[in-house]
Amino acid sequence: MLQIEYPKKGEYAQYMIPYLEMVGDADPLLILLDTLLPFYQSIPVNKINYRYAPDKWTVAESIGHVIDTERIFSYRLFRLLRQDPTALAGFDQDDYIGPGDFNNRSWTDLLDEYTTVRENTLAIIHQGTAEQARFIGTASGAPISARAMIYMICGHELHHFEILQERYL
Repeated sequence: MLQIEYPKKGEYAQYMIPYLEMVGDADPLLILLDTLLPFYQSIPVNKINYRYAPDKWTVAESIGHVIDTERIFSYRLFRLLRQDPTALAGFDQDDYIGPGDFNNRSWTDLLDEYTTVRENTLAIIHQGTAEQARFIGTASGAPISARAMIYMICGHELHHFEILQERYL
């Protein structure tokens, strides 16, 4: 299994630090392999369309956001591992929620998509080398290495996991 070193300063933007710190000293590959699927499956059906405040996402929208973001981040990771120097565009997470129509999808369908996206992310990671993981490109106008992107994928999901636990359930 590819060992991913913690990214060094200069391999990520300042706004990414809280996400990277959520992973900390843990092995990001183990975090990704030990998915949060059992936790998501344990969420009561009556909570799926719950939102803790009028302007906040529902549980389904939150999971949809995690899926969409991992899909975008894994594409970025793929490009970084291929050492593509082309700057990668940013995205507005809120613009994806409405068209995702997550509240009208079955919970099973969302969790199946989560599993598929995670398997894709792991396949991308497993084809990389430690040397490729140190490649630094640009995403959302900021420098990012492939290994920092792996930490971002993990940290982003852990961030939403924490929010779901604290505010939704």
